[in-house]
Amino acid sequence: MALTLSPAATIKFSCLDETGSNSSIILHIASATTAAAAKTAADTLAGLLAAVTDCKVLGYSISYGVEDTAITSPGAGSRVERKGRIIFEKANGGSSRLEIPSIKPALVLSDGALDGTDADLIAFLNGITGGTLYTGSDGSDLVSVGAAYEAFRGTTREQLPSRRLVM
Repeated sequence: MALTLSPAATIKFSCLDETGSNSSIILHIASATTAAAAKTAADTLAGLLAAVTDCKVLGYSISYGVEDTAITSPGAGSRVERKGRIIFEKANGGSSRLEIPSIKPALVLSDGALDGTDADLIAFLNGITGGTLYTGSDGSDLVSVGAAYEAFRGTTREQLPSRRLVM
């Protein structure tokens, strides 16, 4: 894997008109621009944009793209519909869900739970919960894994494995 930063990052402004229709404006900045500098520039431009549109400027997002320049073939039999679902417990008592597409079959135990003793899975999960960088969508820290199991795109609650806790 040779992950390389794309030459340009993206700032996407979201706008809303009086009918409720959404639109967006996409601009690019040099990928060497720091996130703090990009945010400052976007804050300034959002005000300037509001002065030239009758739309309500709802906000913006900044994305730094990274691409693999040494792409290899996917694993034989891999299917994105087969997911490893991880339920994280958050510091505020809530939960947050992450789904890993095409989870490796060797990580799924016979009862549908993910193998909590697998070194690669442990390293991945510790990479998420081992600091304060990754959070739930509400900004609350992800502190532990509450459940980890196999699920498919169309899995209903009744079809989920009976044993889901692994950590």
